[in-house]
Amino acid sequence: MAVNCDENKKVREIFDAAIKLESEIENDSNSSSSISHQEKTTRCIQMLEDVTRMISELGLFSTNEDVDEVITSDLRYFLLPALLGYLTLRRIESLVSRLDLLKIADVYYKDFLTRCQDYKIAKVEAKEKGNKSHKVHHCYHFYI
Repeated sequence: MAVNCDENKKVREIFDAAIKLESEIENDSNSSSSISHQEKTTRCIQMLEDVTRMISELGLFSTNEDVDEVITSDLRYFLLPALLGYLTLRRIESLVSRLDLLKIADVYYKDFLTRCQDYKIAKVEAKEKGNKSHKVHHCYHFYI
C-alpha cells in the first residue's frame, strides 16, 4: 500500500530509536529492577506501541497479503508484537500483578504467531495442554 513518505519516515525513526533503546536495556549493567532500567523498559514499550498504532493507521499491512508482497524495509515491523511481549515480561511493577503482565505478554506473542501464520512466514499450530488454569501453547513447522 502506498504510504506518505514523511509518515513512513517518522514510523521508521521511532522504531529505530526503540530498537536502540531495547539494545541499551539488554546490555544494561544495572539490575532489571532498578528504576532507570524500568523507566527505559516502559519508554521502549510506549515507543513500540506508538509505532504499532501508526502502522495500523497507515494501513501498512493487510492480512490478505503474503510476505512476498510486503516491502522489504517494512518486514521488521512484524517483530513489534514479539518485542512488546518480551519487554512486557521485563517489567516489574507494584501496580500490575505478575499474572496480568504474563497475560499481556501472552496476547502479544499470540499476535506475533498469528501474523506469522497469516503472512505464511511460518506454519503455527497451538496445542493446549494441561488444565484450564495452566495452558501451554506449542508452535512448530517454522519455515521462511
